[in-house]
Amino acid sequence: MMEVLVAMTLLALLMTALSGSIGFVGRSWDRGWEASEKSASFSRIESTVRRMVERSFPVTVRAEKKQRFLFEGTETRLRLVAHDAPGGSAGALYVQEIAVTGTASRRQLLYRQYLFRSGSVRPDSITEAELLSGDFSVAFSYFGSVRPTTPPVWLESWTPDRALPALVQLRIHTGDGTPWPPIIARPHVTAEFDCVRSTEAGLCRLGKAAP
Repeated sequence: MMEVLVAMTLLALLMTALSGSIGFVGRSWDRGWEASEKSASFSRIESTVRRMVERSFPVTVRAEKKQRFLFEGTETRLRLVAHDAPGGSAGALYVQEIAVTGTASRRQLLYRQYLFRSGSVRPDSITEAELLSGDFSVAFSYFGSVRPTTPPVWLESWTPDRALPALVQLRIHTGDGTPWPPIIARPHVTAEFDCVRSTEAGLCRLGKAAP
């Protein structure tokens, strides 16, 4: 009888130790999986932002009776025209956008693209992909001089009337407050508004200002 009690006690201790080990392994696996997911998400976002900004092209459009760059930069949205796009035709110009939708834990960071052309855009021509979802916050900022006489500074938004930013930065914080490394990209082509403009194609090229 004593031997049975001793064996049962040892078995109970062994089961307790095993359950603790299994729980530790499970928690380690979860932490590893979460870290892997965050790394993959960051890599995906970084490559998308860099591709957009580094291949951006100074396109102008007519809005409110004046010509301006097709570039929209706010704290939660970046929209521009760039050479090529993931899954697009090589050498083509695409309107590309990264924007935050939703609120609280249901936020989404979305990437959208469609071919740059005159006229209206058909909804079925827009390609959309999710870059990040959940509880997070993002903040775009833009470095440059809004006027030739002012020194360059970081701004929360960019009004593209006369010039394009020299740098674009994206900062991401997760729901637990953990910051991700900042993503900073430099446009391959920078431009000021005083350039030759093709009113048909909306393309801005270096040269003397068109009348």
